[in-house]
Amino acid sequence: MILAKNNYKTLVRSVEWQAPIEKQKELLSMRVQVEEIKKKKESCHNRFEWKKKKPTDLNKVKQVNDKEYHWCPKHALWILHKPEECKLAEPKEETNRSNTGENKWRLANSG
Repeated sequence: MILAKNNYKTLVRSVEWQAPIEKQKELLSMRVQVEEIKKKKESCHNRFEWKKKKPTDLNKVKQVNDKEYHWCPKHALWILHKPEECKLAEPKEETNRSNTGENKWRLANSG
């Protein structure tokens, strides 16, 4: 019993008692890497948040990193092209909901 107690004290002093094994060390390392990746992803995502903020003056030009950005109403973002040069289709208006479901069936089968 004394031998076991001495062995335990030696392990505690040398920081080997309940020390993580190799697989646990590897898992801990992977967790740290995942957290770093998440932080990088968040910083990349937040980097362009300014592009979503609609200006009060829609004709305003914004300078960022020596580039001119214009507010595009079709994209609803700050974009490099001018609004009149936008090739994106006009945003679709919400359709009339009265022609959905059963009403469509009736219209198709009437006649």
